[in-house]
Order: sequence, then C-alpha cells, then structure tokens
Amino acid sequence: MKYALSFILAALFTLAPTVQAADLHRFYSEKNGGHFYTQSTGEKQALTLNNEWKYEGVAYTVSDKEDDIPVHRFWSQKLKRHFYTASQEEKDFIIANDSNWTYEGESFRVRAYGKAVYRFYSEKNESHFYTSSDTEKENIEKNDPDWAYEGIGWFVGEEDKYYPQSPIIQKVSEMKEQSAQVAHKCPIGLNTNNTSSGNNVSRDDKKDCFTRIPHSQSD
Repeated sequence: MKYALSFILAALFTLAPTVQAADLHRFYSEKNGGHFYTQSTGEKQALTLNNEWKYEGVAYTVSDKEDDIPVHRFWSQKLKRHFYTASQEEKDFIIANDSNWTYEGESFRVRAYGKAVYRFYSEKNESHFYTSSDTEKENIEKNDPDWAYEGIGWFVGEEDKYYPQSPIIQKVSEMKEQSAQVAHKCPIGLNTNNTSSGNNVSRDDKKDCFTRIPHSQSD
C-alpha cells in the first residue's frame, strides 16, 4: 500500500493540475518541513491518505473567471520540495539556469489585484511559504527569525471570493490601491529591472517587489 501510494503521488506531482475555479488546499509535512498547495481534488485525496502530510484547510479560492495570471509550479527531486511563482521571468530563469528544478506546468490562476498573498523564504528549512493571512504574516515576522519576507507573491479574489485565515482583513479598495502601486513599479511583485545574480534574494528597500535568484539547495 505504501509503495502504491508513493507511485500515485509521483504520477500526480509530475502532471500539471487542471485549471478551473476551485479552492486552493494547503498541506504541511513536518518530515519535509514544507507546505504544499493544490487545487486538484485528486492530489488532495491522495495526500489525505499519506500520514506524512497534514491537511490545514482551504487557503483561498483560485482560478475563478476573473483570474488570468498563471502560477507556475516546480518540483525538486533533490530537495523534495515544490516551488510556486506567478512571475514569467522567474519561471524562465529557473528553467534556463537551475537543473535542480523540474517545471510541472501551470498550477492555478490568480489576479493582478485583490487580496495579497505574502511570500517567505527560510534558508534553514530550505523552503518557501505563502499566506494570505495578515495575522500569520505579522506573527512570522515578529516571532520566527528563520523566515525572511520576500514580498507579495500574487493576488487572489476580493473579500467575497476568498477564505480569510485571519480576522484582520484590509479593505478591498485599499488592496487595489496598493496593488496598483506595486504593478506600476514591478508587475505581480517582480522587479524585472533587477539584474542581480548569485544565490540570493534581492528586494527593493520597500519590499514591495522581489526577484528570486534560485537557491542551489533550497525550495
């Protein structure tokens, strides 16, 4: 049974999930020290049979009719990690320069404005973490030095479309105004004018944008 389940998971993780309006499910593996996000009901069902993964619930709704920005998914066999990005430039850079990562395709779709999804990186855990919760973001920044805030990864639906993980929710109008400012400077949070190289994450001084230079041994 264990080997059969491993085969099923391997097959699922090498296929790009079907894009359709759906809940984005969030899982955590204490063994792997990382999170996994999927809108695929097949992947969700498979992971619930795996004791290594704990289901944490629905993060928010994705791939709605207004969502037209793809979030790309990568898998590292070496690191046993997934990585997600809404940046076409970041996707192309990883494919061209980092053989540790295998491109799995479009995972789900998001939008150019709405509720921000924040992105963190932990060098210690060699993984990324994404959350739309303001409380969760603030708690990590204040209490967990292992995680570095990288900026806004992408945006999801407005208040009636997503599942907030926190009672602290900014007004949609405020989010639109903030996201418009970010988009003007660097669409979808990516600073496309950044030409840094190496194994570091570079951010502007306001932390509104980021460019991920893939870590050679990280997720």
